[in-house]
Amino acid sequence: MADIKAKKKKKKSSKAKAIVAKKTNWMYLVIALVAAGVIYFSLFDNEYLNYDDDIYVHANPLIRNMDLGALFSKPYASQYSPMAMMIMAIQYKISDGLGFIRFGSLLVHVLNVLFIFLIFKNLTKEDWMAGVIALLWAVHPMQVESVAWLAAAMKIGTYALFYLASIYLYLKYLDNTKTKGMLVISVLTMLFAAMCKEQAVALPLTLLAIDYFKGRNIFSGPVLLEKLPYFVISLVFGIVTLKATSGALEGKVPVVNEESFGIFERLILALHSLTAYIQNTILPLDLSFFYTYPLKSDVPVMVYVNAVITLGLIGAMAWAWKQKSKWICFGLLFFFINVFFPTLTSLMAVRDVLMADRYMYVPLAGLLFLFVYGLNALKGKLPFHPQYAGFVVAILFAIVGFMRVDVFQTSETLFSDVIKKESYSKPPLNPHLALAFNNRGIFKKRNGDIQGALADYEMAIRSNAAYTNARVGRGNIYFNAGQDDKALVDYNKVAELDPTNAHNLSARGSIYAKRGQNDLALKDLTQAIQSDPFFKEAYSNRSLVYLNTGRAAEALQDVERFLKLSPDTPDMYELKGVCYMRMNKYNEAVAALSQAIAKDGTKASFYNNRAAAYDGLGRQAEAQQDRATAAALR
Repeated sequence: MADIKAKKKKKKSSKAKAIVAKKTNWMYLVIALVAAGVIYFSLFDNEYLNYDDDIYVHANPLIRNMDLGALFSKPYASQYSPMAMMIMAIQYKISDGLGFIRFGSLLVHVLNVLFIFLIFKNLTKEDWMAGVIALLWAVHPMQVESVAWLAAAMKIGTYALFYLASIYLYLKYLDNTKTKGMLVISVLTMLFAAMCKEQAVALPLTLLAIDYFKGRNIFSGPVLLEKLPYFVISLVFGIVTLKATSGALEGKVPVVNEESFGIFERLILALHSLTAYIQNTILPLDLSFFYTYPLKSDVPVMVYVNAVITLGLIGAMAWAWKQKSKWICFGLLFFFINVFFPTLTSLMAVRDVLMADRYMYVPLAGLLFLFVYGLNALKGKLPFHPQYAGFVVAILFAIVGFMRVDVFQTSETLFSDVIKKESYSKPPLNPHLALAFNNRGIFKKRNGDIQGALADYEMAIRSNAAYTNARVGRGNIYFNAGQDDKALVDYNKVAELDPTNAHNLSARGSIYAKRGQNDLALKDLTQAIQSDPFFKEAYSNRSLVYLNTGRAAEALQDVERFLKLSPDTPDMYELKGVCYMRMNKYNEAVAALSQAIAKDGTKASFYNNRAAAYDGLGRQAEAQQDRATAAALR
């Protein structure tokens, strides 16, 4: 009887310990989630950035109009990310401002922290190890770019969400290989990840690395057969990505005449970037949004040193494989596999930057795993539990990360930081900083600092005389100031350097139209539309030229194309009404002008034009009422 009581007591004690362990499990996760929320708290005050946020997010007509057919049928702006854009489109549909969109970015990051915790809980079987990895991953300063920059959050954050979910589902399958449903859902989730960002093509290799860590024979037929659907998805989306980016370099103006590195030099730079990522992981104090290439004639010695270190790390990984040091090999494999594709695109010279923090969003977990597993090896050799060393490092990372979020507050703060960090210590000016000066100039112009904008455009042109966007920006300032001759000099120079620049062609077409040179205006505006079918301003400019030359039907077609891209533009409904009046279609004109008034009832011209349309229909009382309303609004 005493033995039975003792056994019952022992059973209760075991249950109690299990409950405590379960609580401790979630405690580590809660710490990581709260830490993520704290460092990104100021994110909600941050503005849109004028580096892809407009192109891919807030001015993306496929997102704003939720055009799912176009989203999934073809690439947009040289990238195929239909799932990411659909998720963003849904957020815009239900949101009432940027604050909600920012919340979405943070929510995705928090969910990713959850999956990091669950994945490494499964791999390490230790609550504290999974918790410290998740905590470090959540607050590391290199992650800020992928959360605070909206265009990156849209693609990187969502790809990672599905990518990590796919890994977790695969691990659940490995826990019980009879649960084939988990494997099927994991494959489907990978498909979603690939439709967010091309980096997802690394997943089958990552799963093989997990198989190796778990002691499976990765060269066996059944294990490889499991990966076949993943590899098929990788192959398909690898081809899709190559096709989408195939035109990225066509017509691209070189930064400097000597910029073109040979394949061997690009390989050295790619190897250097791999070690530089590790260095930034360990000491994230000099992070940059725009890591520029060195000048070909002045490549720092450290580039070659880092390239050798990378080769040494690959050798160390091979040694660890041979020595069956699985944790070392797995950590390095996870890092190298997941950073390989972005590095490959740099090797192919597709990107404007040598490296980018956002490319480390997922690969960072491999390096953090190595750090925490190394801490675990010190258990019992330290006067304290090694988790506390992880907490101290996390606090330091969180402080730096919190400050880094502020760098992304506006385009001015962001590009000022880039200019400060990427400027050479001695002449010449860094030619790659032309973009940073230009984008800071755009911000200043939009905020009324015309002289500041002009100064930044001048610096961009001084940095790189072949950088066309700065000349377009400077030309626009001249045009707005009525200095058309000076503007035309800039526009003509851009046309020489980049004949397909849609913004430049549209701007020059406006000058030609202003001067009555309608044939030249139509030629430029038509070419602008051919270069960028989503550039709505070119449609509005061409519609005005058509209207002024008596081609109202063609003007109407351009107005309709504009409204398809941006259906909430009252002025274009007014122009639509004017086109109908020129075609003597007064009922249609009244309908279009009524739409303009419904969207903005404060403009006198809307009422005056509708009054004219009513006149055409002989509805004098309504015409008189509209004119009275217009007079009251003046």
